[in-house]
Amino acid sequence: VLVGRILYATHANRRRRDHAAALILQQQERLHMADRQLRLFVEQISDYAIFTISPDLKAQTWNQGVEKVLGYAESEFLGQDIIPAIFTPEDADNGVAAAEFATAAEAGEASNDRWMRRKNGTRFWASGITTGVRDEAGRLLGYNKVLRDVTDRKLAEDELRSLAAELSERDRNKTTFLATLAHELRNPLAPIKNTVQLLEMSSLDVHTQELLDIVQRQTDQMVRLIDDLMDISRISRGRIELKKARTDLASLVATAVEACQPLIYSNGQQLHLQSADRDIVIYADPARITQVISNLLTNASKYNHLGGHIELAYGQQDDQVFIEVRDDGIGIAQNDLEEIFKMFSQGPETIERGSSGLGIGLTLVRSLVELHGGSVAAFSDGVGRGSRFRVVLPLARVSCSEAEAADVPPPPPSGRPRRVLVVDDSRSITLVMSRLLTKLGHHVQTAENGLKALELLSGPAAFRAEVIFSDISMPGMNGYEFVRHLRADPRFAQLWVVAMTGFGQAADRQKAVQAGFSEHVVKPVDVRKLRTILAGLPELDDIPQDPDSARPPPL
Repeated sequence: VLVGRILYATHANRRRRDHAAALILQQQERLHMADRQLRLFVEQISDYAIFTISPDLKAQTWNQGVEKVLGYAESEFLGQDIIPAIFTPEDADNGVAAAEFATAAEAGEASNDRWMRRKNGTRFWASGITTGVRDEAGRLLGYNKVLRDVTDRKLAEDELRSLAAELSERDRNKTTFLATLAHELRNPLAPIKNTVQLLEMSSLDVHTQELLDIVQRQTDQMVRLIDDLMDISRISRGRIELKKARTDLASLVATAVEACQPLIYSNGQQLHLQSADRDIVIYADPARITQVISNLLTNASKYNHLGGHIELAYGQQDDQVFIEVRDDGIGIAQNDLEEIFKMFSQGPETIERGSSGLGIGLTLVRSLVELHGGSVAAFSDGVGRGSRFRVVLPLARVSCSEAEAADVPPPPPSGRPRRVLVVDDSRSITLVMSRLLTKLGHHVQTAENGLKALELLSGPAAFRAEVIFSDISMPGMNGYEFVRHLRADPRFAQLWVVAMTGFGQAADRQKAVQAGFSEHVVKPVDVRKLRTILAGLPELDDIPQDPDSARPPPL
């Protein structure tokens, strides 16, 4: 029995060893097959060069991708010194190639995106990776390198970047051009507008007054076009700032109607106003919402017939406010209801309609409304059947403290005569501004540049100005240099100095304030703006009050 048990155990152990050996053999065969399949797979890949490199940077393996990408046959490639074989001479000389392998050895991998070199010396843009291979003990066994030729993609990306840079430069040039254009147009407009305002203060006969009204309307239209161009430029660059406050919508509507009434009247059109049955308060930028309503009314008048009808309605629905402008004009085709809000988009030209403007009014309307969290939509039953524009804005939602602060009325302005210095190299502007300010009851002196202004302000017979309106672009001494000289003198450190310029972008305002200006206004300066500035001037104790100098000279 004992012998039998020993024989059985021996036989069972032999069977287990044979079975284990068979399993090991099968596993080895599977590993061998997998390794062979992987090797064949790597060798047959033609789009990627995949190979291993020894620690001393010699090529150890090869695949078909090496021949396609790098141009080396297997016999030529194996044993090659990798750096001079595939790296550009400059990368080999300046240590870029060696640094790639050092990074791969230390960090485990390194990027391989750079210009590389083929066998025939031509260059291509390679994209890939180099990895360091280590054993269990951490010893470096070599490197694996994978790369492919993506020269076409690189050239396309470079072309796109170049195109993007070119477009960016064009956009910058366009913005600069618009700013320069606005400046050049505002300079001649300033004396024209101020001359009209000065003449309006005089007694004129009916026919002269009619001609003056025409000049006033056309000048205001030019100013609006320039402002619209600059606003579009600011919005496209995200540089427009809203000055929100609690505002009565009825007052904004009234201001917009007043601004557009001359155009509507000149076209023989009738405006019907349908006001809300309650007071409506919105939290918005008053100037911008007035601009939105004005643009819609102007649009309705331009695209309407002579003697046509325009309706303006506003009211409240739930927690929203609506403003609608309707007309019975030329209408809009259904497929153009969205197109008209795009930049420079216009309706069809007609002989009856004449000039159609720049095509930016509705673009500006949508942009400003959306900045306020609202929306605008256009509706029409088709060409020749009128149109309707509906603006939706949120009701005022501000905290009690904000509401109380917004509702506090401003302090009553002082209306006493002021001593004013106007500094501008344009004789037309200084002449008209001088007469206009004198007509308003102020004592005025003028200077053609900063140097002349400093001479007037200094010396025993100095003109003791209380406020200075100064241009920026002047020969001899420009406005920035002038205000810096003033601020450096303790006598004029607190003097109110207003930059009066044709450059009206946000960056121009910021630059003026940083230079030392107290305020920044854009030409042409409206007489109402002049009144506001002069009435709100702070009283300066260090400027002696001379009643005789404050008395205006005869016109």
